[in-house]
Amino acid sequence: MSQLFFQRLDNILNYLLIQTDPVTLDNLSQVTKVSSRTLRSDIKAINDHIISHGAEIILLRKKGYVVTYQDKAAFHAFWSKDNSGTFLFTTADARLRYLLRIFLTSDTYITQDELLNILYVSQNTLYNDFRSLRDILANYKLKLINKSNLGYTLVGEEQDIRYAINHAIFQEDLSEFITATNTVEKDICMNIDYRQFNTLFWHDLNPLIKVDSDYFHRNAFANLLLTVSRISDGHTLDFFEQDVSLTAASHEKIVQFVANLENAFQISFNASEKKYVDYILSENFPHLMASDANHVTQKLAEDIVNSILSNLKKNTGAKWVTDASLKQNLKEHIRRLLQIHTINGNRHNPILESVKNNFPYPFELAVIVIQEVEDTYGISFSEDELSFIALYFASAIESFKDKRNSFSLAIVCGTGITLSSIIESKIRRKFPDTFSDIEKISYLEFEARQSQAQFDLIITTIPIPNKAPHIIFLDINYFDTAFKQIERAINTLSTVVPPTSLYQDKHFYVINDQLTKAALFTKMHDALTDNAFVTDHFIQQIIAREAISDTLINDVIALPHPIGDSVKISTIFPVIAPKGIEWGESKRVKFIFFMAIRPDDVSKVQYVYDALLDFISSEKKQDLLLKTPTFDTLVSLLTTTDDIT
Repeated sequence: MSQLFFQRLDNILNYLLIQTDPVTLDNLSQVTKVSSRTLRSDIKAINDHIISHGAEIILLRKKGYVVTYQDKAAFHAFWSKDNSGTFLFTTADARLRYLLRIFLTSDTYITQDELLNILYVSQNTLYNDFRSLRDILANYKLKLINKSNLGYTLVGEEQDIRYAINHAIFQEDLSEFITATNTVEKDICMNIDYRQFNTLFWHDLNPLIKVDSDYFHRNAFANLLLTVSRISDGHTLDFFEQDVSLTAASHEKIVQFVANLENAFQISFNASEKKYVDYILSENFPHLMASDANHVTQKLAEDIVNSILSNLKKNTGAKWVTDASLKQNLKEHIRRLLQIHTINGNRHNPILESVKNNFPYPFELAVIVIQEVEDTYGISFSEDELSFIALYFASAIESFKDKRNSFSLAIVCGTGITLSSIIESKIRRKFPDTFSDIEKISYLEFEARQSQAQFDLIITTIPIPNKAPHIIFLDINYFDTAFKQIERAINTLSTVVPPTSLYQDKHFYVINDQLTKAALFTKMHDALTDNAFVTDHFIQQIIAREAISDTLINDVIALPHPIGDSVKISTIFPVIAPKGIEWGESKRVKFIFFMAIRPDDVSKVQYVYDALLDFISSEKKQDLLLKTPTFDTLVSLLTTTDDIT
């Protein structure tokens, strides 16, 4: 191919392409005049560029490097095309990926000149990339340091380095990670025979593993492969705090697995590394852990779930809360969570951002109800754990949507089954296809019921004092009057809250000035307190909610709201900011909807979220609102499900 802009990587690949035998690292270093350490990084960079085009450089143990092909014709078509094979790092994201990889996988210093030559960028651009790199590394408790005459290197605990490699590199493309369709793990762990490790993993651990989640299976596999690779390179854990108690069967199998790894790869697991293996497997497969107090854990899980469902019922009054599968799923999840907490573990949810972006209403419900659980039981829930619970809520809501147009009915009759059967027949004729379930019970049975909320509507021939709104007294002498009451009740049950019912034209701002997030919060707080819609605690509760989890959705719209009881009158206060408000790291948002919602109005918000998700998915609607930022335009856009032409 023609000479490219960044020649060294081209030279390495072109040299390997014409070789008929594997090339050792030392020979390749002599030919290319590049150090062994730099060559390893270069080969990783080359593979990043060519794997998607059908080729890959691999290391054959005790032989050397060779180019292999998944699709030789496709690669040659790509590589022979003028300038198609350039290794330029033309975007900040591409450079950041390279910097992450080179620093996380290297234990020596890298000079600034080396990086400038590799990336072919200005010194200022490199410094900007370093700032972004440091922000990412800080999330993993790692630091990038610079020593004069030596260069840059990464410092941090070995456990944190492994965690960063797994999450920032292995799982960068989640779908490829789960399906194992990329080769990044093989590339990073090229000192380990991947096939041999895969065989040992499945042979020794398959009897133990419950593959109920592809992600957790792959997460365990990748972590253990990386562990073997790091030990083989001399990077071991000097100390590991968590000590996991395993079931006898699990312990025996895992001990054998570790022994087989030591024998196969000629390495040694120290005591900390063995504890780390137990931890990784237990965090991904909690059923491997022994529990001397299993009945205590089970009881606590049941208590927490009952608290969650009680809080949900109080905050939403929704029928889906009584879904039996929701309760069972929550019990199983909370039980696993409690087990993981005993080892100070935290299950990562790889689709956390997708949950927050696509299921904002269930996620917000999770935040609300779990806040009360944390206060009651002193158990902390991470953002990942909140998102798992939100998924269970979302599933129950979606299941209930399919049943929303049919209701359950109880007929309470004290004079026997005959009259209640007559009433049932009349109701079925008068309201066909309305009630999916009609149950006939006596008054004694009714009183014995612990919860009347399992029925959408209750009709009773016996007057009940202090009856709930969904209980209708049927005077058998006035059937027509009773049926009108039933009809009104059905209409109430069927009514969907309009998505704009909580909006008011006096609560609508267009801000053309440059404002900070904090200044905007103060401005909204002042406006709502002046109208007596919120208390003085509103702004503190808004900030507290933001601290739990960012309320930005899909980088398009922010939905700040308080967590607590600072709202007196429910309202939604939209703010349109054409110049954008800085929201988080390097993000600017032009649409901010302040959700000032009383706890007893939370159920109305579901339809508001549905309308906002439709708005988020339509760039045409967003453009129109920016072009014509008026309250009437907003209402029109939120009340139509059709896209704008």
